[in-house]
Amino acid sequence: MQQASEHSPTRYSSQLSEILDLAEEWGKAAGEDRSPSFTGLGVGLYRKNEWFRTQCNMLAINEPTVEKRPRREQITGPTQSVRRILETAERFHEQVASDGPLDCHHLIAAILLDPRDHLPQLKAWGFNIDIWRERFFTHVQSIAPKEEARGWEKLASSYEIRPRNVGKRYRKTDLIDGAIKLGEKSFSEISPSKNDSDCFLRSDGLAIAFAEFGYQVASQGANSGAFLYHEFVHRAGNDDPAIMQRLRTWWAEREISPTAGTADYYAAFDRAEAISKELGNENGMICGRHLLASLLTLPPPSRFQRMLAEIKLKVAEVRRRFLQLMNDSGEVDPKKEAWEKILAVA
Repeated sequence: MQQASEHSPTRYSSQLSEILDLAEEWGKAAGEDRSPSFTGLGVGLYRKNEWFRTQCNMLAINEPTVEKRPRREQITGPTQSVRRILETAERFHEQVASDGPLDCHHLIAAILLDPRDHLPQLKAWGFNIDIWRERFFTHVQSIAPKEEARGWEKLASSYEIRPRNVGKRYRKTDLIDGAIKLGEKSFSEISPSKNDSDCFLRSDGLAIAFAEFGYQVASQGANSGAFLYHEFVHRAGNDDPAIMQRLRTWWAEREISPTAGTADYYAAFDRAEAISKELGNENGMICGRHLLASLLTLPPPSRFQRMLAEIKLKVAEVRRRFLQLMNDSGEVDPKKEAWEKILAVA
């Protein structure tokens, strides 16, 4: 592309150089008077960056297009927004302490974190900016060297972005791990989102999987998942085992996007960890009882509590029965007397 010395391999990675060259040529063919443009960057990333294209395919996002005009052989250089995005990418490169030249992940970060006037354009293409940010930071932290990964983590935190690393962030029992794995598998099979298990990340889906897995392992001893299963089946379903399938169908029919409700999924684990510590567990280990207490006491309107209302289960009554279970059970937390306060049962 023009100004080749500025875009030399010492400054840009080979793939980023290819993307910028492709974006420029695409702009000429599309009849744009300035190139590369923001749309051209999207086209270049779609064609040349495997991670970007894979995410687009998973979320049914096609290659960006514009209404073509007669081809232009002469252009006046990058658009102002592209210049700004490249400057932002360079700033992120320095901020996360990357070794080597500017690369595609710095460009993607600049587009996702600072789209400015192009945010409506991204939405028109089908981008959910929040889920793209989460996925991007999960990806880049997994591939970056240790020190650089810490830089990306700090950058994500500065934008209040939480990558999908629930398994690493929280200490939790095998029961919860099993429920998460079951949920990711079973919900991806019924999800309308291209078999994308990320759509499971909602408090209602978590609760369904937690109940089903708890019931499956109930023979190994009493657990809070089995308690929730029986609440669904016997209290709401009038002894109707088919209620679980109906809940899964209800969940799928109300899925707005693959990202819907992820905030209260993370909030459920955050609160469960806090509950564990409030009960005297200094390491914050999350057991099933802590997770269920969290789901029952999330600030309304959580998706889990909406689901309870749909099947005519009153949250206050479930809390009361669960408190009775905790009082009667042999599961002992150091500060067991705090259960009444946590569940807000008068």
